[in-house]
Amino acid sequence: MVDQKSRMVRPHDAKINAFSRLIDAGIIGCTLVALVSVLKLSWVPLYNWLLLISIVLFSFLSESSSNYKSWRGISIRAEVTAVGSNWLAVVLVLILVDMVFHPSDLYNREMVFYWFVLTPIELISWHSIFRMMLRLFRDNGMRVQSVAIYGATELGASLEARITSMPWSGYNFIGYFDDRKTNGTRRYISDSDRIKGDSKELIKQAKEGSIDTIFITLPLAAEKRIKQLLNELADTTVSAYMMLDLFSFDLLSASWLDIQGMPAISVFESPHTGLDKFAKRTLDLVVGSLILLLIAIPMIVIALAIKLTSKGLVIFRQQRYGMGGEPTSGCRFKSVGSSG
Repeated sequence: MVDQKSRMVRPHDAKINAFSRLIDAGIIGCTLVALVSVLKLSWVPLYNWLLLISIVLFSFLSESSSNYKSWRGISIRAEVTAVGSNWLAVVLVLILVDMVFHPSDLYNREMVFYWFVLTPIELISWHSIFRMMLRLFRDNGMRVQSVAIYGATELGASLEARITSMPWSGYNFIGYFDDRKTNGTRRYISDSDRIKGDSKELIKQAKEGSIDTIFITLPLAAEKRIKQLLNELADTTVSAYMMLDLFSFDLLSASWLDIQGMPAISVFESPHTGLDKFAKRTLDLVVGSLILLLIAIPMIVIALAIKLTSKGLVIFRQQRYGMGGEPTSGCRFKSVGSSG
């Protein structure tokens, strides 16, 4: 029996992402330490908590927003925007903590203000410079990978569009390879000039070192051809990736789940499970309370107008059904023409 653990799928996480996490935490910490030193202040224990909360919260938000996912899958603008918004969220949380617990007498406000302003500038600067350096290296041909797509399918065309839109990725697309000789329903791309050969030619170029990376975009029904190709590529140095055609399904806001190395794609997913349930409930209470404060005066005016122009109760209860068919009740104003 085959060991199932040996067949598990590991999530790809480039070492560069771990490096980014470390540098981000270092910038947040070093900036605070430097400001304390420059302004000739004494280090107080509260600064330790300030650093701990900010680094943990920033890391959590960055992971939640996929800011540390593969840099080939995110543009520099999206990365910079995510870094800035995540730090803004950290600042808002720290301000909220200060408003609730009032620890401001224990630290220097001027220094903390400088820290709030300088840290995002440094974070955004290092992310931008690093990405620009990577792009410069790619433009000069350093560590550029020759990429081929096996399968002239609609999925392959979509992948090509994404590769060509990422000049920073270091991917040099050389063309398609496909054993199918006809177009139409069997082959999505009809331009024969873009088809560089069949699977034999692909294997030949892979063994010669002309191709570094192969993306397989054949449908899952072509399992036999895929296995045959992978067996032939096993003794080469190419990196081969299977692209699963999941976009034929209506996967709105899809995500993937890892069950001890076995990936699963969500088709339907309830937002009322785990930590998401707690987060949604908290968001409902906070946002709902803020909205009630904003509309309190208009609601009072509406209630007075109903009371002056009609008889009976202004507000009445109505039964509704919520999650899992559980009955719940809600309040609403009396409708026009209602005798209640």
